[in-house]
Amino acid sequence: MDELAALLVDRMSPAERVGQLFVVTFPGNDVQYGGDIVDLVYEYHVGGVVLTPRNGNFSNERGIDTPRQVAILPNQLQAAAYGVGLPAESAFAPVPLLPWPPEGFTYFPHVGGPSPSNLPLLIGVNQSGDGPPATALRRGFTPLPSPMAMGAAWNRDQVKAVGAIVGREIRAVGFNLLLGPSLDVFTQKGIDRVNQLGLYTFGGNPYWVTQLGRAYIEGIHEGGGARVATSAGNFPGQGSSDRIPSEEVATIQSSQTELRQGALQPFLGVTRSPSTVIDPAGDPGATDILITSHMRFSGLQGGAGRIAPLSLAPELRTILRQEGFEEWQNLGGVVMSGPLGVQAIRRYFETTGEENFRPRLALDAFVAGNDLLWLSQFGPDDSWESQIANTVEAISAFRERYERDPDFAALVDTSVRRIVRLKLGLYRESIAVNPGTDLTALMENSQPVIPLSKVLVADTDLQSLGREARDMAEQQMSQL
Repeated sequence: MDELAALLVDRMSPAERVGQLFVVTFPGNDVQYGGDIVDLVYEYHVGGVVLTPRNGNFSNERGIDTPRQVAILPNQLQAAAYGVGLPAESAFAPVPLLPWPPEGFTYFPHVGGPSPSNLPLLIGVNQSGDGPPATALRRGFTPLPSPMAMGAAWNRDQVKAVGAIVGREIRAVGFNLLLGPSLDVFTQKGIDRVNQLGLYTFGGNPYWVTQLGRAYIEGIHEGGGARVATSAGNFPGQGSSDRIPSEEVATIQSSQTELRQGALQPFLGVTRSPSTVIDPAGDPGATDILITSHMRFSGLQGGAGRIAPLSLAPELRTILRQEGFEEWQNLGGVVMSGPLGVQAIRRYFETTGEENFRPRLALDAFVAGNDLLWLSQFGPDDSWESQIANTVEAISAFRERYERDPDFAALVDTSVRRIVRLKLGLYRESIAVNPGTDLTALMENSQPVIPLSKVLVADTDLQSLGREARDMAEQQMSQL
C-alpha cells in the first residue's frame, strides 16, 4: 500500500495534492455540472465532504424515504470526483469509470475521462446516538443509545454490536467515514450545559473509555466490512472542559502527568497498531483518524502569553511525536482538525483584528500537524456564498504556498500519502471503479432495508438498553 500510495501521489499535480487535504460541507443535494460542490470536488480536488440534514443534504422528515434519498448523493459525489455527471435516477447503478462515458452517463464538458490520480472522496457523517443533533441519520435507521448509555452498561459486546449496526447502515447508504467516536474521559460536574456533553462520551474512567471505544471501533470496522473509517475525537481529550468547546476556546488545566494518566489513555489505546482498514492484518480496535480538539492544554503548551488552541498550535506535532503517536502515523494513521469554522475559533481569531483570517487559520491548522482540514461553517456569516468563497481562497493560498515553499510542499506530500493510503485501504478491491456502495437491496425493495425497529444485542432490546442505561447514567452523574 505504501508503494502504491507513493506512486499515486507522484502522479498528482500540486493542485490535486493540495485539494486532498480538505474536507468540506455544502448546501442542498444538487450535484450538477457547474454547481458549487462539483467545482470543489472536481476543479479543486477536495478530499472529502461531510453531509448533514442541517445543511439540507437530506431530510429525516415524515414521509421521506431517508435511506434512499441519502444513498443517491454519495454515489453522485463519488462520480463527480471522476468527472462523471450521474443523474439521480441512475445513481443506484454501478458506474464503470473508464476512459469513455459509460452508456447513459456523460463526462463533464471539459473532461476527457478520469486521470490516474482520480481518487474517491471521504464522505463523512455524525451518527453518535441519542437522536438529534448528534445523530444525522434517523428516519429509517436503527434508533441508537447514547455513548453514555452504552458506557453505563459496561458491556463490551453490546457496544461492539451497536458499532456494527452503525457501520453496516452508514456503509449501505454510501458513507465511508464516521465522525466519531468521542474518546473524551468526562470528569466535569455541576455545570448543567457542560454536563450535557457527557451524553456523547463513554464515561469518566480512562480504562472503560478505552475498552468501550475500542469495542465500538471494532464494531464499526466489522459492520462496515472495513469500508468505513473511524475518526476518534477529541484528541488529546477535552472531557474536563468547563466550557462548551464549540462556543469558546477553554484551557484544560491538567498537568502533563495527569493527562497521560487520564485523558490521553483512550487515544493511546486506539493507536497501538494500524487499523484493519489500513492493513487487513491490523488491529480492528484501532482508529483510522484522530480528530484534534480546539482546546488549550496548559500541561502540554505552558501557560504564558496568548496560547493558541492545540489544533492550531505548533505543539501539536511535537505532542504527537513525544506522546507515542508517531509510529501509528507512520503506519498510515491520519490526523484531522475539528471543524474550523465553529464559533470558538471565530472568537479566537476575531481578537487579532484580522478581517479575513480563514486562509491563515487553515494554514495554521495544517502546519500544526493536521493532515485533513475540516472546513465547516467556514465563513463570516451563514451565507453559503461567503463560506464557499473562503474555502476557495484557503485552497488557493495552499496552492501558492506549495509552489514557492519546498518545506511546505514536503509536509503536504507526506499528509497526502497518508490520506491516499487510507483511501486505498477503504477501496482496496475497487479503486478504479465507482466506489459507491452496493445498493441492490435498496433497489429491489419498496421499503427501506435499513430500519430494524427492534435489534437484539446480547438478548437485550437495544431500545430498552438505551432508555435503561441512560437513566442509570444520569443517576450516576447526579451523584458525582
